[in-house]
Amino acid sequence: MGVVAHNDYRFAPETGQSTFSTGGNQLTRVFIAYDGRERMQFDTYQTGVNLRHDFSANLQMELLGSALISREFEFRDVEAAYTFAEINRDPNSLDFNQPVRQRDIGSQFKHSRNDLTARIFTAETRGRWTPNNAHSVRWGAKIGREKIKDAIDEYSFADSADFVPDERRLRLLTDLNLQSTRCQGFVQDTWSLDSLRALTYGARAHYWTTNGQARYQPAGAVLPNQSQPPQPVI
Repeated sequence: MGVVAHNDYRFAPETGQSTFSTGGNQLTRVFIAYDGRERMQFDTYQTGVNLRHDFSANLQMELLGSALISREFEFRDVEAAYTFAEINRDPNSLDFNQPVRQRDIGSQFKHSRNDLTARIFTAETRGRWTPNNAHSVRWGAKIGREKIKDAIDEYSFADSADFVPDERRLRLLTDLNLQSTRCQGFVQDTWSLDSLRALTYGARAHYWTTNGQARYQPAGAVLPNQSQPPQPVI
């Protein structure tokens, strides 16, 4: 089984304008001019396999494997400029309804080159052994390998009157390279104490190389016996 997904988004901003009133008969028009383009792409490739075999009536085994590769990138070079202008409201004028006394407010520029790649692979085995009517033993082990690379390269600035102060500059630059391995496992036994009760006990373990932490968790519980139908009470 496999899944492939590809999404590609491309944007080209357009110039726009809007007219609004500030009171009385005066109108103001704002112009927003854009230049540049933006692209975002997301690719995912995923596959998996599940194999099961009954070695006997009392022993069953499963083998599972999966692989996931995902890549995302974001490229952007966009500049926006803003201007305000008053509108001529004299109907006898040749430039009636045209902008006059235009004022440049400022501009903003954004640049991005972001790239994220993730590769995740897992392998797992599970088993069940029923030696007799009183016991049912289950176990499993899983190992996973992760490789994640995240590169971020962004900067932007906003200027007014051809002047860019430091507080209006933004710079973001990171390069993350994470490689880790996860190991997990469990074993448990369900012991039928009688027709009404069953004791389930076992343990789980987990280890992750990123933080070097290993965890071991034993557990047990007495639950209603599901292996046999309830006996009539006389």
